Amino acid sequence: MSAPVSLQAVVEELDMLSDESFAYLHLPTGEIVTLTREELEAAEREADLAAYPDWQQEAIRQAQDLLASGAAKR
Repeated sequence: MSAPVSLQAVVEELDMLSDESFAYLHLPTGEIVTLTREELEAAEREADLAAYPDWQQEAIRQAQDLLASGAAKR
């Protein structure tokens, strides 16, 4: 069963998106994950995380999880 998701949280997240960012819903947790094109591409090519700042490494890990689960398809 999926976790409950706040419609307000979805609307707020969508309002903040740019042309270079994408929002995904992580169904098991109900978390809305926003990722940039760069983070998604790094996850797809399994880039060396050490080449990225700490804050971006976490985003790339989230992108890898979403891609592995099938939640993020490109």
